[in-house]
Amino acid sequence: MAEFEIPPGEALQRSFDAIFDIRHNPADRLIEGARPVGYDRLVTGEELPDAGASILIVCDIGVRSKEATLALRAKGYEGALSLAGGADALRHHLASEGSEPLSASDIQRYDRQIRLANFGIEGQRRLGIGVVTVVGAGGLGCPALSYLVSAGVGTVRVIDPDTVDVSNLQRQPLYRTEDIGRSKVSAARDRLVALNPNIDVDGVETKLDDSNARGLITGSTVVIDATDTFDARYALNIATARLGIPLIYGSVYGFEGQFAAFDARSGPCYRCVFPHAPADDAALDCATIGVLGATTGVIGSLQASAALQIAAGVAHDLFGRLTMFDSRTGRFDSLAVRKRSDCPDCGQQ
Repeated sequence: MAEFEIPPGEALQRSFDAIFDIRHNPADRLIEGARPVGYDRLVTGEELPDAGASILIVCDIGVRSKEATLALRAKGYEGALSLAGGADALRHHLASEGSEPLSASDIQRYDRQIRLANFGIEGQRRLGIGVVTVVGAGGLGCPALSYLVSAGVGTVRVIDPDTVDVSNLQRQPLYRTEDIGRSKVSAARDRLVALNPNIDVDGVETKLDDSNARGLITGSTVVIDATDTFDARYALNIATARLGIPLIYGSVYGFEGQFAAFDARSGPCYRCVFPHAPADDAALDCATIGVLGATTGVIGSLQASAALQIAAGVAHDLFGRLTMFDSRTGRFDSLAVRKRSDCPDCGQQ
């Protein structure tokens, strides 16, 4: 290693008078105390401290920081150093430390979300020890499951009692024609494990109801409601509210969809917003009114996005609103919702 470079492990143990981040996108704040600055401004000396200062320069892969370091040393800044390998090498170093290290292949697989501001290595670690339960492996569950597994959630639990029908294939992309007649849980698990073999996919082939909901979701970090009956939704709501687990709701009706994230510990629950199920003759399902498959993809993706942010510990503002989507206009509308003190599911919390 050249004398003007310093490896990530050594750099983290040293203190510098100034750290300059010349990456094109330094928004992830990878290095505590680093000042984002353009390359040109740095090498012209406009941003520099005294010539005797110790300086660390960071770029993406360690190439531009070398050039900047050599330029500064030519100006008399002998204490200037380039971070060897740049931010990429630093990420790999940070990932290999701690009680939940990430492998080199993990860093490569999840690279694009690790680079996100406020997500980073720690967010990926939290996902890796997280448990997300998806109740329903249909039109909403299929896209949600795909994104959860792709993102690296450590354990994904999928609950569904049904078998694959030819009519499912229009909106449930985890399944293929040859899967017709197979259990959805089994077919989904095969696809998901093939997508990411590093994830534990726990399949439960059963119908969720009041009698088993609590036991099925215990230990979950987040629960996604991808069901299509009000009985299952209310059973899930009671169980998540009593266990203090965030619940991500979604539903689709024809060309329209709804999405909301609930946490009864600090805000409203599903029953606060929908206190009563509609009458039997008014509760039409997709088999009656039809559904645009791509709309289920939109709502299922929103559910996965919310679950990933919550499980990763990313700062968010997801709770306390109901979002409605109309695929005929491409329009999203959001409605603020509040906790009800008289709610039988969460009113005493």
